[in-house]
Amino acid sequence: GIDARVITPYHRIIKDKYADRVEHMFDFYCTLGWRQAYVGVEKLVLDGVTIYLIDNEQYFGDKIYRGGQAEGEQYAFFARAILEALPRLDFTPEILHCNDWQTALVPIYLLEERHRIPQLYDTKSVFTIHNIEYQGKYSRNILEDVFGIPAAEYMSIEHRGCINLMKGAID
Repeated sequence: GIDARVITPYHRIIKDKYADRVEHMFDFYCTLGWRQAYVGVEKLVLDGVTIYLIDNEQYFGDKIYRGGQAEGEQYAFFARAILEALPRLDFTPEILHCNDWQTALVPIYLLEERHRIPQLYDTKSVFTIHNIEYQGKYSRNILEDVFGIPAAEYMSIEHRGCINLMKGAID
């Protein structure tokens, strides 16, 4: 009786395998730092599970992981796209279950943005760690530009002199 759904990037490997079963739902532009980025939201149902696919060729074209600061921007986009897409769906989650550093910005953005997105005001988050070795560590100098987080919020995601997204999600 639980309505659980998945949101994942629409990587090339998924497009190649399931393109004929995917339904385009809508698209919009979200703000990431100072940029506006295209977000396509696609829907795929597999074995009775609804999967929402976040599409953007720049971020999810050929590489799953881009490395370095580009990877931080890639998953900051994903987190921002999730929160901007949810109010446009016919589904408001009670809980967002986030996995590893790639989704660590979701609970951080959720706390910052819930006043702006009324549908998510009561939504809670749970954060699961599968691989503690990769924590989403970045230089402080990309905090506002890439992640769109005000400098005043730095201490909430700082750990040992750098941005640590996993630490922020845990907090």
